[in-house]
Amino acid sequence: MIREYALNPDVVVSDISILQRFFSEFGAEKGRLIIDVPEKWTLFLYRKIQKLNMKPVEKKGCLLGLEKIKKYGISPKSSFSVTEGDAWLSKVFESPAADDLHAILDEESVDDPKVFCYSNMLGEFPDDWELGQTESVERSADKMTEAVSISLRLAKALYLVDPYFDPRADRYRVPLLRFIEEIGKGRIGLKKLVIHTIEQSQDPVAPKNRAEIERGLNQHVQPCLPAGFQVDVWIRPLGSMHDRFLLTNMVGYSFGHGLNEDTSDPNSRVSINRLSASGRDEQWKFFANPEGRLGDVLSVVGT
Repeated sequence: MIREYALNPDVVVSDISILQRFFSEFGAEKGRLIIDVPEKWTLFLYRKIQKLNMKPVEKKGCLLGLEKIKKYGISPKSSFSVTEGDAWLSKVFESPAADDLHAILDEESVDDPKVFCYSNMLGEFPDDWELGQTESVERSADKMTEAVSISLRLAKALYLVDPYFDPRADRYRVPLLRFIEEIGKGRIGLKKLVIHTIEQSQDPVAPKNRAEIERGLNQHVQPCLPAGFQVDVWIRPLGSMHDRFLLTNMVGYSFGHGLNEDTSDPNSRVSINRLSASGRDEQWKFFANPEGRLGDVLSVVGT
């Protein structure tokens, strides 16, 4: 539900209509990230915008848009410098993110199936260019992970939010471990995620209280973790959360039926919705606040 692109800043400022289109098409909430070639891509573009014949209020609007792109639209650990006289396209292939690119958007297309002319994509454009906000996938750990795989691989911080999460149950533990496996395939090196959940003591036979959550982490999660990977659980007050989310430092997703798989019904599906930037910020701010946490953090680390 998100893709990485290389975008030549020269083509972005080649025409005012292309510049306007750029702001409407890029950013994590739109499902499109830009690799940082040239290094400090947004600053490079802003300097070019300053030279354009635009009104001050228009340039101010561009600055605000670029600040948002810098925060939510530049792919991490993708930087590669470009000096004057260098061919931009050749430097793209030297970026740490080169192998992960979905497409390259340049001033003109060349004899390469990954390279497209960004100024004219009426006839030819990258596969999956139009990414919907919502995707319905099979409710299995593999398919759920596949839908958000790039976000997991690029995450510098990650929250999983589900009031029903139970580390003792395979249906929750298997997707969790698949998410962690996918994180390990990325170039970021994230070594910790945080799960937010609540206690549920309605079932007298198998209550999901703090002691049982801790036991489930120690007995069923910790032995399966990669060495050095840490899983924290924050227990929240009853009634403080209902919706289920996967939130990273750049993008957020809501999971309609939760973060658990359902192997009992092959027709079971879950709707995954990519949040707007403001929606992601709202949820992140709430769950990042330790004042709403009950007791100390429960934590396990792989050995």
